[in-house]
Amino acid sequence: MELGCLSCGVPDIDWHHVKTRGSGGTEEATNLVPLCRYHHNMWHQYGARYMYDTFPIIEIWIDDNGWYFDGNKLRRDNG
Repeated sequence: MELGCLSCGVPDIDWHHVKTRGSGGTEEATNLVPLCRYHHNMWHQYGARYMYDTFPIIEIWIDDNGWYFDGNKLRRDNG
């Protein structure tokens, strides 16, 4: 199975860090969302809540990887 953008399936991806490296985010799979450049930029422009509400597969990824919203900020109990 080829990995592609969670939003559109394009195979050329960037890795979006949910918790930034500067904030102590890791390179673990549960912190990395595969997105094409367009959707990666969209996440940075509009935020996690927009991506969660707009793309059902992003909602599933966030929920399945233990993230939750505290207001509009994504948090994780163990990270």
